[in-house]
Amino acid sequence: SIAWEGSDYQAAGVDGTASLLVGQVDWSWVTADDRVVPTRGHRLALTLTGAHDAVLSSATFATIRFEAKAVRPLGSRVRVIGRGEVGPIFPADLPALPPPRRFITGGDQSVRGWGWESLAPAVGDTALVGGKVLAVASLETDFELIPAWRIAAFGDAGNAATDFGALQWEYSVGTGIRWTSPLGMLRLDFAFPLTDPDRTFRIHLIIGPDL
Repeated sequence: SIAWEGSDYQAAGVDGTASLLVGQVDWSWVTADDRVVPTRGHRLALTLTGAHDAVLSSATFATIRFEAKAVRPLGSRVRVIGRGEVGPIFPADLPALPPPRRFITGGDQSVRGWGWESLAPAVGDTALVGGKVLAVASLETDFELIPAWRIAAFGDAGNAATDFGALQWEYSVGTGIRWTSPLGMLRLDFAFPLTDPDRTFRIHLIIGPDL
């Protein structure tokens, strides 16, 4: 895909403007024995995004983002689900990029127990500026109590940073309830951020296929 985007923004008290002609290539591969509640399968996804200041753009950058998720059985009623996500942004001129093009993570689909897009390099205590690298990992297991109902336990970790050497992992643990609804898997999670000094407990509600 090719798209043009223009933005006026303020990040950590700094005003900026950006005009980008962004090219993007997406590749994904999903295989599963059941698309609603798989007991064995995986999903791989690779996204390449970039722009060049010689082609209708105010900045030059390239982003690589790789995601992987796998489901495996452990006996007849237990599943183990692992997922990971990693990505860098090149080159190092981060201030020229608008915030939506920087890495920020946290929330339902990444590190549960943290607010949506609440994890990234910041100025002061609250002013997020976004990062140049991203890393997220999760391990989860669920147990089928009765048909269509499961209980789960999980641990998540991840953050965004200026580089991989500066990455400070944030961790969370939690438990959840799973219901196979007519619209897909409904997941109600109760997550606790281990490394948050405020110890803010969060509830996440997600619906959709595991893969």
